[in-house]
Amino acid sequence: DDGQAHMININTGMNLQHLKGHERGVNHVEFSPQGDLIATASADATVKVWDAVTGALKCTLTGHTSEISAIMFTKDQKALLSVSHDTSARVWDIEGGFLLALLSGHTKAVTCVDYSPKSNRAVTGSKDKTLRLWNMWKAAQTKTLRGHTAGILACAFSKNGTRIFSGSRDKTIRVWGVDDTVHKGWTPQAGYAPMQQLTSLKRKAAYPGAKATVIAASPSDMHVAVGYDDGVIELIRQTNYVVDQ
Repeated sequence: DDGQAHMININTGMNLQHLKGHERGVNHVEFSPQGDLIATASADATVKVWDAVTGALKCTLTGHTSEISAIMFTKDQKALLSVSHDTSARVWDIEGGFLLALLSGHTKAVTCVDYSPKSNRAVTGSKDKTLRLWNMWKAAQTKTLRGHTAGILACAFSKNGTRIFSGSRDKTIRVWGVDDTVHKGWTPQAGYAPMQQLTSLKRKAAYPGAKATVIAASPSDMHVAVGYDDGVIELIRQTNYVVDQ
């Protein structure tokens, strides 16, 4: 929370780079897919992109008006997404350091983001209890996912881009089908309904009322990893949503 980031060798514990420049705490750090860039998101409402080898600052992305919750690179490394407490998501050109698209629609702080290169869509989750699907290149919202009864804490696409997993302060995990055929009765006004809801009955953790704060799908799409605020991490099979570990 001192506005600095460090790159550390995981084998030796040696500090390789000291990235200093933010004026407030750093909320999120992300490597680019090729590993040559590091992006940092801060409570100072900026994103900074650094050279991962030299530690040199390449650009500062400004435009958000409140602290930034999360960031992620697109797979081709041409763009970066950021979401903020100012209720917006933004798409940035990394090379030029300028704004490509402003994604507006949430009514409260946006807390999480993920991007699917398979479907070329982004998903954002917010304290307004909704997830929203975007065609980020057209700056157009395509779907609203409603069903959670409290703010969204985490969201992630499956690697094949057909499902979205979300965790909320309502202490549930929900699974959503992205394809329109899954929800044949969908209308833009009503929004999607979830395919599956994983309640505390599915959990093996000591405290079944814990909230899922981070979610990630495995590269093979066999499992989804879920981290909870009670310190437990679980691996859940995507075929039948049974906890393996």
